[in-house]
Amino acid sequence: MRTTEDNEICNMCGRSVAFGSGWFVNRVPDLNTKSEREAEGRPYPEGDWICAECDGWCADCDEDRPEGRGYQARR
Repeated sequence: MRTTEDNEICNMCGRSVAFGSGWFVNRVPDLNTKSEREAEGRPYPEGDWICAECDGWCADCDEDRPEGRGYQARR
């Protein structure tokens, strides 16, 4: 059985955004389904959130890209 904490990760970088992680307050919900996130190429599609750092990154323009997070922009 999955718990709520199982999907409290950023679907772009995989970091925990659960309460107590330091990334809880500024996390952004991703309202897409897991299958939609898989189709978009998200590396952690099981995550229901986007952390504040990844939310500031523009996938189309590569501005403010969070280095070392493993997320590859769609081309």
